[in-house]
Amino acid sequence: MSLLFIINEVGCLNYLQPYLLFLESKGIDHLVVVKKKVLSYAEARGFTTKSMVPIDEKLRVCQLINVGKLDACILSGCAEDIEFEVIKSCSVSGITTYSIIDAWVNYKWRFTFADEVLFPDFILLPDAFAYSEAAMEGLPVDKLIIAGHPALGKVIVSPGGPPTAIFLDQPDPRDQSVDHSHSSQKAWNLLLSYHRKEDAIFSRLIFCPHPDRPNFKPLDKQGIDIIPYSRLSPEDYRFVFGVSSTAMVEAYLMGKRVFSLQPEQPERNFDPLSRQGKISRVTSLKDLRISLQNGGSKVTISDQNPFKNSVFKIHSIVGGARYD
Repeated sequence: MSLLFIINEVGCLNYLQPYLLFLESKGIDHLVVVKKKVLSYAEARGFTTKSMVPIDEKLRVCQLINVGKLDACILSGCAEDIEFEVIKSCSVSGITTYSIIDAWVNYKWRFTFADEVLFPDFILLPDAFAYSEAAMEGLPVDKLIIAGHPALGKVIVSPGGPPTAIFLDQPDPRDQSVDHSHSSQKAWNLLLSYHRKEDAIFSRLIFCPHPDRPNFKPLDKQGIDIIPYSRLSPEDYRFVFGVSSTAMVEAYLMGKRVFSLQPEQPERNFDPLSRQGKISRVTSLKDLRISLQNGGSKVTISDQNPFKNSVFKIHSIVGGARYD
């Protein structure tokens, strides 16, 4: 088996990391071509392998495809021109393409290049909820495969923790058709207002910069700790706030108290957990007070992680067999 990975986003690298380590351990031939910002992130996290190389943005990816025989090409599904080239080149060469949707958002946008929509042979989704939403957005159901989420498959239940809250920063969406009324800054302002003006139930607040902007700091940071999420352990906090992120899903699976902050109640709910009624969607200071009193997450702690077999499921899929 020979696999080519094109990874343009940090989220996709996190998603694939357990699978890439599996390939390394089994000695399976593969090449991981990453964008410069992804490589920098991987180096900072101590996750680089001999199969990982940076890509020159000007390079025609079809040259890589023609270097040797490939069984499949796996893409990060993020509407980059380079992925458009790969899908077309692989189609000509008869190489199967898979795109990964690692989060529950922007399903169709990921395959919109300029004004043209182009799908790979197959699209890998984390669960049945994502499958349903993707189909509703118009993605062809004959291309959709529920493949799980390898990164979330590593999550271990770890409820409780000290009375500390973390805020997971998030850049504004790259999809310019999305209303920015859910911006991370407004969500942060709401949480900060509660922390400083109310009788807060948590004594410490930590701001966690997003990996895409690791040096970003909020304007009003007095009395606030700034620590990357990757440097925290589950024992460091009990409350998790943000707009919508995979890290929030991770915290939910741990059994933490998770809240989606969406001030001004935008028409579209951006968070998959609150769309499913699993956590509170907070739109005002009053909402936040009530949600904290009620507990926030409606999580049932279980030793059964729904994503735990994702590495083997994905390997079965890209190895040529549909996994049902």
